[in-house]
Amino acid sequence: MVSSPMYDRLMTFAAQADFNTQLQSWDSEHKRVIDGFDQAIERVQHFQQHQGFTGKTGEALKAWADNTVARLEAKRSYYMGGIARYVAARQAIAQAAADARRLSPTLIDSKTAAMRDAAKVVLPHTPAIGVVGEQFQDWLRTPCCRRIGLCRCCGGAGERRARGGCNRNP
Repeated sequence: MVSSPMYDRLMTFAAQADFNTQLQSWDSEHKRVIDGFDQAIERVQHFQQHQGFTGKTGEALKAWADNTVARLEAKRSYYMGGIARYVAARQAIAQAAADARRLSPTLIDSKTAAMRDAAKVVLPHTPAIGVVGEQFQDWLRTPCCRRIGLCRCCGGAGERRARGGCNRNP
């Protein structure tokens, strides 16, 4: 096995991620919190409809109830967004732990492992290009007049020399 501190950290994470499943026991509490918000909103709305005051007092109580309902709905919405991120994070942790457990402890694939004891490893070679593209580099070293038959590097203004290059690109 190859020793890797990052692999060890990843496996420690995967082992600790199992405790993430214990957080599911709090799901019923989240449902109770959401139900509590709904009940509070219903009670304020009931009070608003049946408060019995008229005139400026009734209008003030109606405005207070509207503000209270809006505030409770905003807090419920904020809480719901937080819970959605919380659940998504728990799912991401579980997926990351599952992915980590699928890694091989040897950290290399079978083809690389087969080359472990090889004294010499040969890389594939293409004769047309070569290891570093020798033929392509030769073509680049050729003056432009030879490559294309006309002198385009100087726009045709240069004099063609006997070697094939113009006076601007010998």
